[in-house]
Amino acid sequence: GSGIVLGALFRRHDNDHSRRQIIAFTDPETQRLLGTGGSHLVDNYWGRYVLVMRDRHTDGHHILRDPTAEMPCFHSRWRDIDIFFSHVEDVVRFVPIPFSINWRHLVARLAVGKMLNAETGLNEVTDIPGGARVTRRGASNVETVAIWRPAAFCESNSLRDENEAAHTLRSTVQEGVTAWASCHGNRRAPRVIP
Repeated sequence: GSGIVLGALFRRHDNDHSRRQIIAFTDPETQRLLGTGGSHLVDNYWGRYVLVMRDRHTDGHHILRDPTAEMPCFHSRWRDIDIFFSHVEDVVRFVPIPFSINWRHLVARLAVGKMLNAETGLNEVTDIPGGARVTRRGASNVETVAIWRPAAFCESNSLRDENEAAHTLRSTVQEGVTAWASCHGNRRAPRVIP
């Protein structure tokens, strides 16, 4: 295979999320995913996921974190090996990385709370931002690119009418609640009150 999606994934324009769906990509859709470096996934799906994908053209690998950044995704490097993980405890069990405390980050975090940057409490660990794609080519070439930008929605003038905006918001919330409820075996998802 060319890659794997870890986590929960929903089709963006599917109106029936009443039951959990198993998503299998068709060959053309897989080619779009590969051809866009994963951007096709962000544009047409939503959820809580991390995509791991091989780029056959460059012999590189992509790690793509969903825009919500709900699924933890961290990066560390040990002996020219890039390690991507969700929980540092798992890495510590298998890889003898000499972690050190990032005191500057901890002090700032205590002073202002959650910060939107890639730093963590460990100097050797970075947090992959939501909507970012990390591409690894060769032994030491690692590049992080934001492929999802929330500002793009603000710049869009697609909703000019208040009633249309309210309807779109309501149906989007309902779709999200129904989709997540389907993951937990609920036959009837809670309804958004109009």
